[in-house]
Amino acid sequence: MNGIPAPLVRFFGDNPRPALAFSGGTDSAYLLYVCATLDVDVAPFFFKGEFQTDREIQDAGSICARYGMELNIIEGDVLSVDGIASNGPDRCYNCKKLIMGAIKDAAEDSGRPYVMDGTNASDPV
Repeated sequence: MNGIPAPLVRFFGDNPRPALAFSGGTDSAYLLYVCATLDVDVAPFFFKGEFQTDREIQDAGSICARYGMELNIIEGDVLSVDGIASNGPDRCYNCKKLIMGAIKDAAEDSGRPYVMDGTNASDPV
């Protein structure tokens, strides 16, 4: 269907009403496109912390609007987390944990059973 891989079509058939951790980047935008194409009831969530710019929010919102979806913005204070503010070797892990935890909580509050993001197997660990 429209060049969307069959396993992805089946996945959304089996997993309705997802939340999407949406950065507006290529990978999460592709997932949003797939959901729009397959008419999946998805809720995109953008985490706004000290490191995200107003332009990034505007761009993410524009992409969502193109597909008739509203961007849900979650605000958080990433620098309040010692493991991030100290700029140690695990800062990225701690930041991702905070962001995904906040999105997971918001998704659960809105009746979304799971959260997906644009991470893929070819991304470096």
